[in-house]
Amino acid sequence: MNEKIKFVLIGCGKIANGVHIPALKRLVAENKIEMLGTSDLILQNAKSASLRFRINKYSDDWKSLVEEVAPDAVSICLPPRLNAQVSKEAAQMGVHVFCEKPPAINLEEAIMMEQASSMNSKQTHMTAFNRRHSPIFKKLKSHSDKLGQPINFYGSFSRPSMGLLPVDKVDNWIISDSIHVIDTSIAIMGYPDSIIVNKKSIGSSYPNVWSIKLINENGFSLLNLNYAAGRRYERFEWSGSGYSAVAELPLKGFWFQDGSIEKKIKSDYKDDLSMSYGFYNEYKYFIKCIKTNNMNPDTDFNYAKKITYLIERILDAEQGEIIKLENNIINGTVINNEKEKDNITIKVTENKKNILILHDRKYFSKYFQQIDLDKFEGKYNIDYCNSKGLNGISECDIIISGYESLIRLRAKDIKNAKNLKLVIAVGSSVNFLNPKILIDKNIMIFNTAKALAESVAEHCLMASLSGLRQLIKYDANVRKGNWNNFFQDTDYSFGIVKRLRKFKIPNWIKAIFRPLYVKKVDAIILKNQKTNFENLNKFSDLTGQTVGLIGWGHIARSFVKLLKPFKCKVLVNSDHITDDELIQFNLHSVGLGELLSTSKIISIHKGVNEKSLKLIGKSEIAMLKPNTVLINTARGEVIDETALIERLMVGDIQAFLDVFENEPIEKKNPLIKLSNVTLTPHIACNSFQNDLRIGKELTKIIKNWDKGKNISPLDIGYISNMT
Repeated sequence: MNEKIKFVLIGCGKIANGVHIPALKRLVAENKIEMLGTSDLILQNAKSASLRFRINKYSDDWKSLVEEVAPDAVSICLPPRLNAQVSKEAAQMGVHVFCEKPPAINLEEAIMMEQASSMNSKQTHMTAFNRRHSPIFKKLKSHSDKLGQPINFYGSFSRPSMGLLPVDKVDNWIISDSIHVIDTSIAIMGYPDSIIVNKKSIGSSYPNVWSIKLINENGFSLLNLNYAAGRRYERFEWSGSGYSAVAELPLKGFWFQDGSIEKKIKSDYKDDLSMSYGFYNEYKYFIKCIKTNNMNPDTDFNYAKKITYLIERILDAEQGEIIKLENNIINGTVINNEKEKDNITIKVTENKKNILILHDRKYFSKYFQQIDLDKFEGKYNIDYCNSKGLNGISECDIIISGYESLIRLRAKDIKNAKNLKLVIAVGSSVNFLNPKILIDKNIMIFNTAKALAESVAEHCLMASLSGLRQLIKYDANVRKGNWNNFFQDTDYSFGIVKRLRKFKIPNWIKAIFRPLYVKKVDAIILKNQKTNFENLNKFSDLTGQTVGLIGWGHIARSFVKLLKPFKCKVLVNSDHITDDELIQFNLHSVGLGELLSTSKIISIHKGVNEKSLKLIGKSEIAMLKPNTVLINTARGEVIDETALIERLMVGDIQAFLDVFENEPIEKKNPLIKLSNVTLTPHIACNSFQNDLRIGKELTKIIKNWDKGKNISPLDIGYISNMT
């Protein structure tokens, strides 16, 4: 087959314009291909691309274009998800398919592509992984191939992307970008038999730092992926008997043999990324496969399925977990022998679990990026609740509920839920779910307390720093024009207010004089503060202070981690903390009285039960030292609110309250009138990142349960200490 291959380009966005079109134009100039048309969802993009090829065929309907011009091959450069769908349909139309990475965002999509390819086996269907075709990488690989199989591979892949979301609307950095380093590892070492994964999130709600070990009979690969780095960097190194190869893409390479540098390889294409990164070479390889009737290129659609399966296992892996892989993957199922493979009908089947969510979809969607919600809803049979009733409860396997659910889960509902195995509470508390009845029926209970811990801990840290620096007071006084005179004298007159109290006055008259009464409370505080002006007017650092934690759980653990750089002495009062945790977190277990009387900052992390109701009463509040900062993000009922108000009116402590005895707080509550207390409406955990963490925690719990992993539900002893 010596004639030119006729192409249509599908997808004319940024990547296509940057590297694919230049590569294709070079091939046109070399008379290797002929461009027949371009297509893009945005018609103007398709038109602009066609002008670069000097052709007049373009469309926003790729199928119609392909049917009209009848190309030999299509090059698909679309965003993930579209890539897989269009690749499948193009394969079914009987053309050769070149699909830009990533081929698919999940195994189901990859299987769909592979099935379409296997049913149209007279064409070449290739997934494009350009790094393995880059000139530097190819030259080094040709040297190592002559000297024998490498025994190890090291890949470093970094981007200055801290705080950013993965690109291309994908929910992880590996599919969106790092798939390249996994592919180059496979190109050198072969497909792995097992993997070990470590991951971390730095300044991101997604894992963005990864260390992945891929192991097979040839040796191992160690991949370091860092999306919180200071620069873009790609380095691949592999070694065999007496040699080492180093590729620093796109421009440099080194060949070492017997202890010395034998060759330094530089790219001839410094200003042409389509050449230096291998896009031109991968097209040449694709064309060669077509002309030689090679229907199984190295990265065919079966390979797309295998690498997608590998990535799903990496994403699902727990920290440090060793995972065994299987090479024969059909329809997402592990096949152990060829005979079994032959007996399988090519059809994707799933036993989807039924999930009843006691929220409407609009509310529940806040826990997911749209692409994650689509994936979640595609994997399970979801029934959202409305306020009229619990439809579908008799068939559900899982219930997801929360404090703001539209309907409460009642005892009779649990009785009707014949298939119910798992109940998940969004948030910390689970007592509103009738936990004893659930546990008696062997129904597992989980919450997402771990997910919200980071946000609440940050709120506690903010309150600590703000309180020690009296940030709220200083801000208010600067706004009033009090730059130097912090406690400016104010003339408050209460005589009229006192006299009016003796008479029955209409409400409209009271409203006129109410501002005078409101000022009374601040005046009392002002008078008391003036007696200790020198102490109260000074900032305090957090560094080196004594911090007391009342209660111990996920939030307290996260708060202690945030306090570590400040070198605080941390006291804890809890019946549940272990000796190992005291050592691990460098904590001091003390009685409640000692904690209250010696701590500069006191943070409450205790649920409400019979023992903890008004645990911090009048006598306990009297123990607080002047200038203490009291923080409550747990439950308002833990503190005797009346006693706290009396102490706050003395003016010598500060409080940061996110929770109250009655919520929402009443307008007449004296706390509203106090200037030395900061009030927030039970929103310490409210952040975009926290919502996404909850979604991931929900997904993880369900996925681990569905896979039969050993998971630990809440037991009745633990629940009895919760709110």
